[in-house]
Amino acid sequence: LGNTHAAVSAFWSGMSSSVNAGHVHGPAAQGMNANPPIFDLMPPSGVAGSVVHRLWDMGANAAHLPNNLLYVNIHTATNPGGEIRAQLVPQCN
Repeated sequence: LGNTHAAVSAFWSGMSSSVNAGHVHGPAAQGMNANPPIFDLMPPSGVAGSVVHRLWDMGANAAHLPNNLLYVNIHTATNPGGEIRAQLVPQCN
């Protein structure tokens, strides 16, 4: 998709309550936080779900992807700061 575009996918299940938000954040190393969000995943509500191949024009944030400095955070009512988190890693198919 080019050097500044990405297709972002996220899958989750077994959440403590319904998902109410999901974002990409960065730059931040694993275990560190970054705010505000830099891309809204607009996830469906529910305790399980997915966002598949949401197209993102990363712009200047593209430089952070090879260094694993971007992460996805899925938020619920029970855990509004984020219930699950995963660093984004580049993948080519």
